[in-house]
Amino acid sequence: MSHHPLKALIVEDDHDTLITLCALLSPYYIVRTANTVQDALPILETTDIAIALLDIHLPDGNGIALCDSLRRRFPDMGIIMLSGEDITPTKLKSFSHGADDYMTKPYSPLELIARMQRLTRKMGQQEPGFLSYHDLTLNPATGEATRNEINIHLRPKEAAILSLLMRHSERTITTSTLIRSVWAGEADTGTLLATMKNLRAKIDKPFPQHYLHTVRGYGYVLTFKVPQLSNTSVSTAESYQ
Repeated sequence: MSHHPLKALIVEDDHDTLITLCALLSPYYIVRTANTVQDALPILETTDIAIALLDIHLPDGNGIALCDSLRRRFPDMGIIMLSGEDITPTKLKSFSHGADDYMTKPYSPLELIARMQRLTRKMGQQEPGFLSYHDLTLNPATGEATRNEINIHLRPKEAAILSLLMRHSERTITTSTLIRSVWAGEADTGTLLATMKNLRAKIDKPFPQHYLHTVRGYGYVLTFKVPQLSNTSVSTAESYQ
């Protein structure tokens, strides 16, 4: 039985960082974003947020003060501070004001996801559920997939790519978005091509119906139809906000 994904809030004023985080989290969570404290408040009032990622330095306030407020109002919410400050006093202040975790930029995308999932388990939240597309299913948390009732084990990067494509099936995900999401921009197209080749060998090659398609010059799409650029939506990370 599949479950509805948890909702995550990102409060971050840097546009590029926000786009990267949206692309990274979209396969696992329903993502809400805010650039300022004031932008975050109405989202918190109307949305059941399970976990929040807070930048410390915001244009209209301090992320640690926001963390303190959230902890008082939403005691079950998971809170992770994201900061370029790798100094002990800032970390200790964050923890004393209610933060559950603290990550220093730049951070490993896979480590961030792992910490978020560990935190939601600790808080008693239900983890993001299975994704499905026709006879293909994927557990994003473990990388275990099935197709036509055959078990398939995926490596972390393969699972991250497939998660993103399944969450946005029938829509082309650009090459740059995949690299930004899966490798935090620290890879090239050759690495993506090699990983896609391995993923196709596991997901498509053993079966007559192929789902993973290349839209040349743009990216990749998960679909049971042969894609045509004229009628295939092209998605970038900006679409996930």
